[in-house]
Amino acid sequence: MPRTFLTVLFLTVVINTGMGMIIPVIPTLLKEYGFSTLGLSLPFAALIIARIISKPWAGVALNRLGGRNLMLAVFVVYSLAFFLYPICNNPTGFIFLRILEGFAEGVGGVVLTHYAIVMTTGLQNRGVLMGYFSAAFGMGFIIGPTIGWVALETVGTTGMFIVGGAIGLLGVVVSVMLPQRYKESAPSEASIKELAANLSYLIPYIPSLLRRALFFSFMIIVPLFATDRLGLSAQSVGLLFTASGIISTACMVFTGKLADRFDSKRLAVWCLAGMGILIGICGFTNSVETFLVAFLAETLLFSIMLPAGTKVFAVAVDNHPLRGPMIGSFGSITEVFTVSLAFLLPAIFQYSPTGAWVFMGGLCVVGSMLLLQWKPALAIARESV
Repeated sequence: MPRTFLTVLFLTVVINTGMGMIIPVIPTLLKEYGFSTLGLSLPFAALIIARIISKPWAGVALNRLGGRNLMLAVFVVYSLAFFLYPICNNPTGFIFLRILEGFAEGVGGVVLTHYAIVMTTGLQNRGVLMGYFSAAFGMGFIIGPTIGWVALETVGTTGMFIVGGAIGLLGVVVSVMLPQRYKESAPSEASIKELAANLSYLIPYIPSLLRRALFFSFMIIVPLFATDRLGLSAQSVGLLFTASGIISTACMVFTGKLADRFDSKRLAVWCLAGMGILIGICGFTNSVETFLVAFLAETLLFSIMLPAGTKVFAVAVDNHPLRGPMIGSFGSITEVFTVSLAFLLPAIFQYSPTGAWVFMGGLCVVGSMLLLQWKPALAIARESV
């Protein structure tokens, strides 16, 4: 494994740890800052809008400013936001800090993904490394809330934010170890027309898009379904999410090997199809046991699918002149798609809880069909000769 890739993995864990830390205290903070019931969505909307705006910009800025400079800026801003949270005493200031945090998260995710793709180009164990990279995201979200709760209980809210700021400063120090840039012909700007002409590359990005979309969809639907239909407690739902996160993170450290041993595209296709079926089963059952088996089996397939799918996209955009802008733009599309599901799924669930699960499962099946039919531009060109 390249030494610099270890740096990317560490920074991926760090930035996701910071994101996860604030999750346990958000409900309390919103009440303290005086948000009304109708205004509770504003801080979340501010975070997502900042991500949507920042990701395309990051993709273009990569070649102009360099990855190391961007990551240094990301963690400086991230640390600053955490240090300012305790002295912020009004809703406007809180929303502004959420915008800063969202901007840093958006840029950081694009830059780290770009590094992971570039650093693994041509390596025989690319699937393994993509498994590690995928696991790093999950590890951060597992560690973050844990650190947040421990800090909250031991040093209070202010102390928790100081710990978060310190973690951000650690990210600044480690970012210095990143290479500034790789020699490539990527332009510093990309027009909408150029990106639209390469929109077909969004298809191999589907596994990454569904990773985020399904994660947030499950956070909306599973608590409602598990408590209303299955009679599970809120604590049991929390344990289910924790178990799912630990299983997928631990498995991806090993499942990346499958992406190197077998055809990574077909592996991702079949896993997506299987995930869709299992998600549908979750919506039809009234049995707690059946639900748990199907949900955790879907988690296992997900842990196989993601490293393989990430490798498919990495191979597809290797040496592409618009690689950075595409990563940023596709990340922004993912955010918009995820937000759309946040409004759509509750409406479907209210009409038919089973229908919401079928809809999510259908997304996986459609994604698998699109990925199965997709061919790289080079392969199409060869067939036309």
